[in-house]
Amino acid sequence: MKYIRIIIRRTDELENHLRQSMENSELFNLLDLQKSLTYFSTSLRSNAIVMERLMRLRNSTQTNRII
Repeated sequence: MKYIRIIIRRTDELENHLRQSMENSELFNLLDLQKSLTYFSTSLRSNAIVMERLMRLRNSTQTNRII
């Protein structure tokens, strides 16, 4: 969550700066941040799927030991 807050804060700063200057570099910086958020979000979703599978495997293994 720390990194998401940093990205959001930086995005807000760039948006404010963009409103004042309207240079292409700020647009590219915002696009880069958007890409970072997209990759971050995708990674979190993928990690959640892996964690669910690991938990199911763990529960399945424990159930087999009991039987």
